[in-house]
Amino acid sequence: LPDLGLRLAAVCGALRTFTSVLTPLLLRGLTGSARRLPVPHARVHSLPPEQKLGVLELAIGLTSCMVTFLLPAGWILLYLESYKKQG
Repeated sequence: LPDLGLRLAAVCGALRTFTSVLTPLLLRGLTGSARRLPVPHARVHSLPPEQKLGVLELAIGLTSCMVTFLLPAGWILLYLESYKKQG
């Protein structure tokens, strides 16, 4: 059995060396074709807004963003103890 351990160590070492040499070649092969793809450049030109946003529109937008992000987090924090008891 000690001979089996040495063989296993040798195989693992050879495999590690093989993969350390082969991995960059495989990755280069996978990313090489992606480098040759043409990337379209967007030409976006924007003008100043025709109408400025009002206070009500800004309040509605900010409130909806805050509710969208903070409501789920608050819900989880509110029921965190019950989640711990279930798990």
